[in-house]
Amino acid sequence: MSSPALENSNVEDAPLDHGGVALPERRSNRPITVMHRLEYGLVLGLFGFFRLVGLDAASAIAGGVMGAIGPRLRSVSKRAEDNLRAAFPDWTDAQVRKTTKDVWTNLGRVGAEFAHLEKLKPLAEGGRVTVTGAERLHALASGGKPAILVSGHIANWEIMPLTFHPLGLA
Repeated sequence: MSSPALENSNVEDAPLDHGGVALPERRSNRPITVMHRLEYGLVLGLFGFFRLVGLDAASAIAGGVMGAIGPRLRSVSKRAEDNLRAAFPDWTDAQVRKTTKDVWTNLGRVGAEFAHLEKLKPLAEGGRVTVTGAERLHALASGGKPAILVSGHIANWEIMPLTFHPLGLA
């Protein structure tokens, strides 16, 4: 059974994103609020700043800020700490706190790197990302057989689609 939103959507009339791909209709019946617009403006401003300062500086700045602020967001950080204690009962409190801070730092870096995804170029000569086993991806792309690709949700998780898309795998 398909959803009414899908049945009533008209991809031909949908707005196009910057790549010429039709965007789906809004999935929410809630109105866009002033807070939504402020958040959007903040994200656009941050992306502009991150693009201005460059990839390495943006990653370092956002990682430092989130590493300092994130652990103070107790509702989220406490859950992460509790989960780490459950997964690693032999860890000290210092190890748990350091790992939680490292997670926040990584999240900040990933967020800032979104403004620079076009610079990462995983399969390009001299790119910033090394793809181990790239020959397997090329063989998969040219083989025409279906496959399931699995990856961890670690570091900059947008690297995987950036790697697959040029090969026609995403």
